[in-house]
Amino acid sequence: MGKLVVLLSVAIAFLGVASAQENCGEELNYEDADIRAVIDEIAVRTGRTFLLDPAVQGRVTVKSPPAGGICADEAWELFQAMLRVNDFVATPIGAGKFRIVPLQEAARSAGPVGGDGRGSDLVTQIIRLRYVDAREAAANLAQIIGNNGVVSPVRSGNAVILVDTADNVIRLRRVLSELDKDPTIFRTITLEYARASDVARVVTDLAREISEDQGASKSTVSVVPVEASNSLLVRAEPTLMRRIESVIAELDKFGENTSDLTVVALSHADAEEMAVLLTEVANSAPNPSGEGVTTRDRATISFHKPTNSIIINGDADIQRTLQNVIGELDVRRPQVQVEAIIVDISDNLARDLGIQYFLTGNTDSGIPFSATNFSSGPNLLPAAGAALLNGENFPSAFRDDTQANLLATQALNSLLGVQGLAFGGGVEIGDGNIFGGILTALKTDSESNILSTPSVVTLNNQTARLQVGQEIPITTGEALGDNLSNTFRTVNREEVGVILEVTPQINDGDVVTLEITQEISSIAGPVIASSSDLITNKSIITTTALVDSGEILVIGGLIDEQRNISEEKVPLLGDIPGLGNLFKSSSRSRDQRNLMVFIRPTIIRDKETANAATYKKLDYMRAREILRSGEPVADIDRLINQVTGIDRPDATTAGSTDKE
Repeated sequence: MGKLVVLLSVAIAFLGVASAQENCGEELNYEDADIRAVIDEIAVRTGRTFLLDPAVQGRVTVKSPPAGGICADEAWELFQAMLRVNDFVATPIGAGKFRIVPLQEAARSAGPVGGDGRGSDLVTQIIRLRYVDAREAAANLAQIIGNNGVVSPVRSGNAVILVDTADNVIRLRRVLSELDKDPTIFRTITLEYARASDVARVVTDLAREISEDQGASKSTVSVVPVEASNSLLVRAEPTLMRRIESVIAELDKFGENTSDLTVVALSHADAEEMAVLLTEVANSAPNPSGEGVTTRDRATISFHKPTNSIIINGDADIQRTLQNVIGELDVRRPQVQVEAIIVDISDNLARDLGIQYFLTGNTDSGIPFSATNFSSGPNLLPAAGAALLNGENFPSAFRDDTQANLLATQALNSLLGVQGLAFGGGVEIGDGNIFGGILTALKTDSESNILSTPSVVTLNNQTARLQVGQEIPITTGEALGDNLSNTFRTVNREEVGVILEVTPQINDGDVVTLEITQEISSIAGPVIASSSDLITNKSIITTTALVDSGEILVIGGLIDEQRNISEEKVPLLGDIPGLGNLFKSSSRSRDQRNLMVFIRPTIIRDKETANAATYKKLDYMRAREILRSGEPVADIDRLINQVTGIDRPDATTAGSTDKE
């Protein structure tokens, strides 16, 4: 008897069901019969398999009505009732299989979790609670559960485990549904003097301590401040609500006594600027007493610059208004990194070709003086004059050696200033007649590609200016003293280089409005070769544009091409085909310039974005230095290490370095 006895049904389920259908209507009568014999009969009628505990023993009496009898389902229900009367129960262990055990052990051998009790005498269910504590609910259910039922609380999940008969579990669930209801109520409490956020923080801490003292898993009190109406929305149980209302009343009364003076330490805004704004708000705020529309000098507002704090002296109403204004304005302001890309590409091409000559005569030959002189070549007239004065046939009465030397010097300087190819010479023909000529040819081709990328970071709605360049002297006036001595000159300094001035404004959707002034200037050279006055090139763009954060927009540009053709020639002679080239000088030039300015704003709202923008530039400079020097460590890393002690900072370690 120490082992379980298995009694299998004498027929398979199909035959058992068929037998039950054939026996439907037959009587089920036993008089002081062995319970095991009754179990055999029920197995045949219902087609179920039973596993019997060794303790299942005894004798039973079963009576059914003589007319009509019972079917298989009715026999199963009668069988379950018979087992309970004899302190036994059938618990399911599989499909169509049951274990019959004493009722005292039924709780440990109950049906599957979550079962509805169909086909089983005992069921096990887990019920989670929303409002009522599981331990309290279990204590209440223990008074009404069956003698052999079990109710156990699960504190971690605030749930209750029920093991009982199916009918009783249904009843217990209904009881729990009535118990598990929200017991809290809501109240809106308006404050007169104290600040809603301050009172809400105190009451919330107090409710948390009360819950911990009572051993509750979570606080049943919720306090939400409503700054617009300076009120509190409180949710709590009725008994606790009265205590909270009294505490709030005391805090509000205390606020009345301490509302004359308040010191507010600012986290981001400037106290000096904020004090001016708060004074205007206080003087224009409505009068709560209803006497007139506004009341001037309702509050005295000052600031303490060393601690960046605002000091407010006034009634509670105006203090609450000003503190709300401070709370909205004292926030971290976003920044904007503005990067400009300036591309200037130019190409200059010039060609000069000319032929000049001179022919001198003397008094004896009667040949007159003849010469051509063009602006694109050297000046041959001083050379011709020097040749005449130094000629043997020139009358001695008119000879002047000093003048001849001066003309020779001028002729030499003119020839030394020739650029490009110069080919020429002079020869004496006849009696003192001198012929000279020179051919000059010059081609100039210059290209420039200028790329500038100025960038600047500024706060939202704050103007920033970046200037990189030089200051060159420009003569504005000049005066000479007596005897053309003691020259007096006035000079003005002009800025030359790249100037970026921008004012960003961040709009909805991370769209940035930029007020931009972009100036690019450079020195073109002197006005003339012998002058100290300079010519400067200048390009200025002043505009307002909308750009999405991180996007590039072209804000202006210039595509310019100039072609110049000039020709100097002797009338009539220069028009002769072919031969006319000996009496002319031609010059051709072409100037092309492409200038484009692009802008790219990037909004910086947090530390991560700022680090990304900073170390992007740092990595670029580091890579350029390593590429130039060929060394593994850049000079900029050594400098940062010497100054700050940071070893090769990068975007991934910047956050940890700051914390250290």
